[in-house]
This record gives sequence, C-alpha cells and structure tokens, in this order.
Amino acid sequence: MGKRHRNYRNRILKIGAFITVAFVAVFVLLQLQAKNMVADFLQRKIPSHIKLNYESLEVSLLSGNIHFSDISMQLLDRDSTLVHTDITAENLNIEGIGYWQFFIKNTIKADEVSLKSPYVTHFASRVLPKDQNEPEGLVNLLKDIVIGKIGLTNGSFDLTKKQNDSFRTKARNINFTLLNGRTGPDIIVKKIPLEYGDYEFEAAQIFVDLGDYETATADTLLITKTDVLVKNTRLTSKYSKAALSRAIAKEHDHIDLHIPEFRLKGIKLGFESNRFFFFSQYGEIDNPDLTVYRDKMVSDDFSSKRMYSAMLREIPIHIAIDSLNMKEGKVRYEENSTYETKAGSLYFDALDGTMYNINNGYPEGEKTLANLKGNLMGTAPISLEYRFDMNRKDDAFTLKATLFSLDGERVNSFLRPNLNTQITGTINELYLTASGNNLKARGDMKMKYNDLKFEILKKDRLHINKLLSAIGNLFVNDGSDTDAAGYRYGTIDVERDQSKSFFNFIWKITQDGLLSTLTGDGEKEK
Repeated sequence: MGKRHRNYRNRILKIGAFITVAFVAVFVLLQLQAKNMVADFLQRKIPSHIKLNYESLEVSLLSGNIHFSDISMQLLDRDSTLVHTDITAENLNIEGIGYWQFFIKNTIKADEVSLKSPYVTHFASRVLPKDQNEPEGLVNLLKDIVIGKIGLTNGSFDLTKKQNDSFRTKARNINFTLLNGRTGPDIIVKKIPLEYGDYEFEAAQIFVDLGDYETATADTLLITKTDVLVKNTRLTSKYSKAALSRAIAKEHDHIDLHIPEFRLKGIKLGFESNRFFFFSQYGEIDNPDLTVYRDKMVSDDFSSKRMYSAMLREIPIHIAIDSLNMKEGKVRYEENSTYETKAGSLYFDALDGTMYNINNGYPEGEKTLANLKGNLMGTAPISLEYRFDMNRKDDAFTLKATLFSLDGERVNSFLRPNLNTQITGTINELYLTASGNNLKARGDMKMKYNDLKFEILKKDRLHINKLLSAIGNLFVNDGSDTDAAGYRYGTIDVERDQSKSFFNFIWKITQDGLLSTLTGDGEKEK
C-alpha cells in the first residue's frame, strides 16, 4: 500500500514537473517571440503616412511591460507626402498590460503609459488644403481601451506659421498627467473621444505669435480639471513705437501688457449639443500693467468697431465666467498728435474692478456688469459702472462714473500736446449718468468745481494765446454760478462714431457733458 502511494505521488510530481517545464518552455519561447510580435504588429497596423523608428524595443510578458527607446516619428501629408509633423522622444513605457481583460473582456488595459522628453514640431505650411466635400475618416475601434495613468514629462512643442516656417507657437518643459483614461467604439465617435478623471497640464516658456504686430509670452501655464494658473503673461508689440508707425498704413496701437498672475477657479468644459462650452466660477487678475501708445500722425482706421456686448455675443463658443476680479492694476494711455513734442499721456493706477456674468448664453433680461475704481493721474479717485445685456442687438448699455479732487494741472500733460490747451482750477466732484446703444447716448452730469479756466496755447504749445483764451472763458462758468449745494448741471446728447472704440465713445459722452455743464445755464433739468 505504501509503495503504491509512493508511485502515485511520484507520478503526480513527474506530471507536475512536466507541465511546469512545458509552461516555462512555452513562456520562454513566447518571450523570445514577443519582441518580434510587437514589431510585426506595428509594421502591419501603422498607416503608410506615419513613419515610426526606434532604437530598441523590450517586452516583458511576465510584468506586461513594453519599452521603446530613442523614438522618432514623422507624420506625412497623405497627398504630398511632405512631413508635416516630426516627433522624437527619449522613451515610451507601457506598463501593466492586462492579458485577462484582453482575451476575456475584449479590453486593452494598461496600468500606465508614460512618454519621456517628447519634442513635437508641426509645420503648418506643409499641410495641403483638403477638399471640403471629402469626408473625414473616423478612428474605428473594436475594443475598449482603459489606461490607469497617462504621463508625459519634459516635453517640447513647436508650431510654425502657414506662410513660412517661422514659429507661431512654442512651449517647453511640458508635463502632463491624466488618470483613468478610457475610450472605445462608442466613446471614440463623440466630440470628446475620451473619458477621464483628474488631469494636470503644465508648460513653461510659452510663446505665441499673434499676427503682424504683437506676440504673447508666459513663464508658466498650469491647468487642472478645476483650475487655470498663468504666470508672467506679456503681450507686446514686435516693433518700437517709431518703427511701428513706419510699418503700418493706418492706426494700430502700440501695446505693452504685463500680468504677473492670472487665475481661473472652478472651471468646466465640454460640449452642449455641438457647441463647445467653457465655464468658470471665479477669475482673478493680479497687478496688470498696460501701456497703450497711439500715433495720431498715422491715418485713421475707419472700419467699424464693435461694442463689448457684440464682442461677447459673437464669441463662437459658449463662455460663462461668474465673476472676474482685477486688483492693483495700472493703465497708461499715450497719444501723439505731432512729432515736435513729447506724446501726451493719461494714467490710471490702484485700479480694482470686478466683472460679473461674463456670459454669452444667459436669457434676455440678465446683465453683464463691470465695476471699476482707481485713481486718475495718481491722485483723483475715479469710478465707473457699466451694464449691458449681450442679447440686445442694439448693444444698449448704462454708464455711471464719478471723479473727485482733480487738479487741472494734473491732466495738462495730455491736453497740451494733443488738444493745444491747458486748464487751471479744481474739479471737486463730478457725477455722470448715461444710457445709450451702438448709435447714440443720452445722460446727465453734475459738477462742483473751483476757478476752472481754459487756456488756449499758441502753435508752439509753450505760450498762451491770451486773446483766444479770454474769448473762450467768456462762455465758461468758473464755478461760482451754482445751486445752493454748490453744483452745476449739464445734459448729454451725443452720437457715436462707429469707426472709434467704446473708450472713444465714453470720452465723447464725458466731453459733451462737460461742455454742457461749463457753458450752459447750469440748472438741473426738471
């Protein structure tokens, strides 16, 4: 009995050993063939307009890992065979491939896919235009694809212009992580062909060519599923002020904008029907600094300028930002009317403001509101309130503004070179209320001021034309003829020059109110 039991046990051990050896032999054979199988699969499945090369390929069946090193890939235009996209990478790792899911659940599953140091260059000039009637092919998937983590580290991206191969967009130090990525036959045909969990995108040294005259740069960009952060954004002219004036045929502002930090919180994006949407609960712009220079010696641009409500209404995507806050901003406006004197300038500082309901999808009757306050010429507190309903095709709006304690001498640096005039005296209080649309505006002004006088300058802008100044001041009340509270009143009735910006419209509204208040009877309309 004992002998029979030992024989049976030995037989079992031999069978087990044989199975183990056979399994190991098969596994070793498959392992030896795995590299060739992967290489052969890529060669058969990659389309002819994609050229893929790599220095080495390693496959581990035991761990389910695939490793490519020193990768280069070229994407060719199907018609011309020109290389329009060139991609290199240090390595590509695919880890934790699930065999059970592949054979049993008809799913391609991997724990992680990581790409190190990819460098992508896209040559827009090498993509030939396609026939608009030619149908765009969709990617057909037969299996679901599930990846636990997709990672990209230390990437670079270059996009060239269509006209030539100079850079239109550049970014460096790109890092990207996406969790729980999934696609499949039903998902791939959607507007967003991928389902995903949390993600994070980071890039540095960002450059964007905005056209003939400006560029934009940023030190860093960070995007997560809920937030956006951009640091040290700059929008600058490509030319010096003098060089820009020589390069343009009609007026174009010379711009220098710096935003140290810009944030958006609570973002959400996707598609509603066929329209892309971008939502944000809150945004903040810290310490923006803007300088705008306009050379009035260059011919005017008489093309029609849109109101801000029209700009918002005509954005092709659905945008909705609940509130956008700006703090400690600075704006300087310089205007040159003659090359014989220095450009006149107005500046605003300590600017704090908030825009509410920046939305091109709200129902009729809602409003977009902008509140702004700061200092004019460093000392005079100023505020502005601007409301509009972007649904109104006539671009109807209401405007309220206040100004306090403005010494006339503070604005003479702008008035002398551009309007050939200067003022003395003080505007103690100014209140403006107006409503209008894209054609005209009406409103009221109330002022309290002391000893306000206008002085017309001679052509040299250095000496006073006493005769014209005396005649002009005959029609200007110096502030002594007021009501019991010390106020004078005026009305506003002005047409908009549609070839000018909305800021020019605000200036015309203010100018008309000042003229009425200073030269009219000063009485409040009943």
